[in-house]
Amino acid sequence: MLLSNQQQLEDLIVLLLAKKERRSALQIQQALKKKYDVCATIQGIYRVLRSLQKTGVVVKEKQLYSLNMSWVLTMGDLANQMEQVYFQEHHLYQLLPDPMQKKRKWHFRTLYKAADFWGQLLVAMAYAAPSPRIALNYSPHIWYELLVTRKEQQFVHSYHKLIDREYVIVGHRTKYDKESGFLPDRETEVIYYAQPEERIEKNDAHYIDVIGEYVFRVTLPNDIVERIHALYQKETAPTTHEILSLLQARTRVRIQVTHDPAKARLYYKKFEKIFGPLDKPLLEGKNMAL
Repeated sequence: MLLSNQQQLEDLIVLLLAKKERRSALQIQQALKKKYDVCATIQGIYRVLRSLQKTGVVVKEKQLYSLNMSWVLTMGDLANQMEQVYFQEHHLYQLLPDPMQKKRKWHFRTLYKAADFWGQLLVAMAYAAPSPRIALNYSPHIWYELLVTRKEQQFVHSYHKLIDREYVIVGHRTKYDKESGFLPDRETEVIYYAQPEERIEKNDAHYIDVIGEYVFRVTLPNDIVERIHALYQKETAPTTHEILSLLQARTRVRIQVTHDPAKARLYYKKFEKIFGPLDKPLLEGKNMAL
């Protein structure tokens, strides 16, 4: 992935320094390539580091860079304030069905916009669910994994910190389904590639997520379903142009969240037919593709 936007590069460098202090510019360049597949010139990295120094985010000791500890404390206070605002009941029930309203619906004009809000709702569902937080996902194809962006990485990191385990059933078994679905860095996730008779939903227009007593359903129009299916039937991986063309195409995507304990239990039973008891720990805490 090539990044030309300085703000995006700044964000990634701050992320790297948040996880390990005292890095040289060369170490940062190597980590950007290894962790995020980002190719940045050493001159570009120095330019971003100088900018971060001027704004008080980064300090330099000889040839090594770290986050400014005063800035870290300030961000900690801000993070606490944001969590109090966004994860209290008032805000959660603006996204999720409340005890009086059992269902909420939204419509989006592109897959990209729908996937963006999809992540917001899953985080809200996971936060509101009681422990242990066991998440279920059924997807005919994992098209939302096609374009790995900074935003997607941020969602995956946050979501998998909230849930204890996630069981994923992919409705098709094409070569590219398996290549794009296996993500070994997700230690709380297990993926199963279903035979036609094992599909949780018979209609490829439907995508399902279940956490606790909430059931989340995405419904795609038939023309988009056909385009996704055609993309996964190819012998080669989709190009960036093909992915963007699909995600940005004008369409009508419907998202619905219901608070439905009976339907949630039904899905848990369907998943247990494939995975067995869902409350058991994953083997060695590792991601598996079955």
